[in-house]
Amino acid sequence: AGSQITVGQLLVTGDGCEKDDVEAYAWFKISAEENADAVKELLDLRKKISAEQISQAMQRVKELKPIIQTNVDKFYQNKLSETDPDVVKTVKRAL
Repeated sequence: AGSQITVGQLLVTGDGCEKDDVEAYAWFKISAEENADAVKELLDLRKKISAEQISQAMQRVKELKPIIQTNVDKFYQNKLSETDPDVVKTVKRAL
């Protein structure tokens, strides 16, 4: 969630990328599920953008979430492959 809030902050300021409030809102929304700081960023940005932009951002959230989850899953699968086989068996049983 920390990297997601950072992406949102970069998009709000346009630091190193094109400024995009809709995309920033989407990243803050995703991050806000686990990060209180992102909630503040989300509420601040909400005051500055239109209802239409919020609607567009919510559509973007629907597109981003599966992509993020797939990458998280791949990361953990790769980490498991580097782990002790007994730990892998335990984790797989828990899933």
